[in-house]
Amino acid sequence: MTEDLLLMHACQIEQQDENILEAAHHQLQMHTKNKKYFNDIHNIQTNPLQSGDLVLLHNIKEEQNIVKSVNQELGSYHLEELDSTEIKESIAGSRLKKYLIRSGMKQLSDSPADSDEEMENVPQKYATRSQPNIPSSSSSDVSFLDRRDDQGQSESKNENNQEEMK
Repeated sequence: MTEDLLLMHACQIEQQDENILEAAHHQLQMHTKNKKYFNDIHNIQTNPLQSGDLVLLHNIKEEQNIVKSVNQELGSYHLEELDSTEIKESIAGSRLKKYLIRSGMKQLSDSPADSDEEMENVPQKYATRSQPNIPSSSSSDVSFLDRRDDQGQSESKNENNQEEMK
């Protein structure tokens, strides 16, 4: 009886290495599968933005009140408007979407005569990768995406509110 138990224990010890390798392989497969699932569900960018890409800035009101963390090594970008005005804040890569120009649409020209007219209604930004360990210099509640539109809308909303109060 004890010989049978010793024999079974010896067989289990021999199979232990094989079981460990099988478990590690299964764990790696599940990790890869879960990573792909997470990236698909959360729209994680697999192709990072390049310097000079046109982007749209996603701006949620709740995000405006969050204080930015000092550690912005991963995923922060410095944006520049199309008229080369730099935006001082670093922007997280998860808030940016690459702007794709449809075929057949009018391309933005580089000539100064046309650029002023085109700039008035274009909310895109250029993305440039930030340098690591550079803390954000500002934490204001400014909406960069629709800055010009928001100012015009807020003035008209104030006028409408004043008229309604009368």
